[in-house]
Amino acid sequence: MLSFLLAIFCVSLPALLPPQGPPVEVPHIRYFGFAMVDAGFDDPLDSEYKTNYLDEVAKFCNTAQLAAFDPAEDITARLDAAAAVGVFPILHVQTILFATSDTGTLELHADYAARWQSFVALNSLVARAEQLACIYPVDEPVWNGVSAGDLAAACSLIDQTLPETPILIIEAPPVVDQLIVPIEADWIGFDLYGTLDPNTDETYQALTRTLRSRKTRADQKIVVVMETQWLPQYGQWGVQPGDMAGVAVSYTRFARRNKDVVAIIGYLWPGGFDQPDQLGARHLPPEVIEVYGIIGRWISGK
Repeated sequence: MLSFLLAIFCVSLPALLPPQGPPVEVPHIRYFGFAMVDAGFDDPLDSEYKTNYLDEVAKFCNTAQLAAFDPAEDITARLDAAAAVGVFPILHVQTILFATSDTGTLELHADYAARWQSFVALNSLVARAEQLACIYPVDEPVWNGVSAGDLAAACSLIDQTLPETPILIIEAPPVVDQLIVPIEADWIGFDLYGTLDPNTDETYQALTRTLRSRKTRADQKIVVVMETQWLPQYGQWGVQPGDMAGVAVSYTRFARRNKDVVAIIGYLWPGGFDQPDQLGARHLPPEVIEVYGIIGRWISGK
């Protein structure tokens, strides 16, 4: 039954997602892209060494995760390469600002401000601010033990340096109700993996309501983390890799209906990151990738 419903979603795709560009009635969705596109990760499911997949997504995406790991890391060439193909990175800077404590939680480096300023200066980020979609200071902060004070301090520092660049926070579903959103944060979201249709999933709907209740500014936007991976356990639910096209349509329908959604980010592009047999979006059947292309071009205008 589930596969049949997903097939219906795919049949309705042309009417739902015109490939000519975003319809005027949904201008709120500004970005479409994927996690782990340029994050130093080599997909173990292919035969080549590759850690930057920008060339695979640039034709239909206008954002992608770009991770930096050290204050002395020069990412200017990577930023310029993304800008050249119309991709505005989600700049992930967790290890520049945060370290793992003895208890396994994340806390700010003692010299986090100096580390950040050094990284910003080295990469001329103030001058390159328009090349960025947003800054991602830390992944799932509450889930990873980041204190509300440390999260607020990190966001304040970023905002002082790059006041026009949005700050993104994504939280884990069990602790969304504990998230204290810093006033400087601009975009917020959560990741509930295994959700095939957020329009009908009651847990997803409840988490969305909770997330909205955590807003500290009326203009804070939501980022939808779309399911673009396939795990063997999905097959046990009757969902095959080809069915992920319908899943993508369902997430896009949700984003269209919710006017505070600013971006759709697929998790994830490469495979094998969370477990050896995890398929990323790039490993899904061509018809699924074609749907991602339609959605991405519709949102980005490419």
